[in-house]
Amino acid sequence: NNGEYSGTGLDFLMNEAENSSFFSVCEEHNLLELNELSSYLFKEFQKRFNYNYLILEQGAAISSLYGTKENRGDFNAIADLARRYPQSPTFATDEELRLISEVGKISNSPINPIWGIDQDLGALHIFEQLIELAPYDKAKKKAEELALLAKKYEMDRINGDTLFMTMVATPTLFAELNVLFRPEPSSQTEWLIEALQRSTRIYYNNSQGRKGKLTTYESGREREHSMKLRFMENYKKANEEGDTNIKALVKMGHFHLFRGIYKLNVPTFGNFLSEFAISKGTNNFIISSYTFNSPDKYRNISGPLVDAASKEKFTIYDLRPLRAYANQGLIKDLSDYYKNLIFSADAVLIIREGHTGSYDIVKSAIEN
Repeated sequence: NNGEYSGTGLDFLMNEAENSSFFSVCEEHNLLELNELSSYLFKEFQKRFNYNYLILEQGAAISSLYGTKENRGDFNAIADLARRYPQSPTFATDEELRLISEVGKISNSPINPIWGIDQDLGALHIFEQLIELAPYDKAKKKAEELALLAKKYEMDRINGDTLFMTMVATPTLFAELNVLFRPEPSSQTEWLIEALQRSTRIYYNNSQGRKGKLTTYESGREREHSMKLRFMENYKKANEEGDTNIKALVKMGHFHLFRGIYKLNVPTFGNFLSEFAISKGTNNFIISSYTFNSPDKYRNISGPLVDAASKEKFTIYDLRPLRAYANQGLIKDLSDYYKNLIFSADAVLIIREGHTGSYDIVKSAIEN
């Protein structure tokens, strides 16, 4: 009601958040209701249990801009970034951007509270920073040329049918940047160039795999490995700034947060996060999410979860009591998918009539 939530399901989530360092939501991407619920949960988790970080399936380089002094916690500033670089947020609904700004405003973290740990979907924001950091004219000219090329493809998020990073850029396009810029070790310049080159490799290997090359596995392996490295970069920064009791809300796709080895055929980031939590003497709680009766037909699930859903907007089920039965084959006609779900996540959130969020902000980039 009016942005507030209540019920036994909410009490259940609060209890799990209190007893965990990481609260991981396997998301339906761009789902309005899930982003709104995540905003509410973070607000409550921060107030009650001192959660101060949000880990997202967003590019590391664009996410670094969300925490700068002029942008952190300012919705208008975050929206302006999305208008300036409409292709750079991996997920760019108005609700996702509002979640990012609200976390920045609420968090007491000593560093950027938004940890984007994925490769970057856009490149223009990286090139514009490299222009400012260029040590001499030849390097600056190269960054300006690349910025113009990226801008040609990245300004129309809604109608564009070509993505610069996934369909135009190749690893060789950026091969000379290290020679031109000669970045100092551990410098911002080195970090930006590495983010650019890594992102391109991941996308390029994936696209080549679609054409029959044996590169799909390497794309998935490097992507998941990079997520773990980016997480540790941020974790160590927070520790160095005095935060030694880190608690985070994590919101990413199922492929990345389910425990174990999932569809990319590599140990997931969620698996790493669960083991990392154990090493700290705490827990990573994982809740999966699904929707049905959505006007967006591709989102709708069917089967046991729909049959089990209540008449409320949200239904939550704890999956853990089912594990002993599933392990011993005592659940009749249990499919491989649902058996995997029972062991890969701790609970499930079922959303009735979920909707895709709005894109008014990135649409306005076209108008401008």
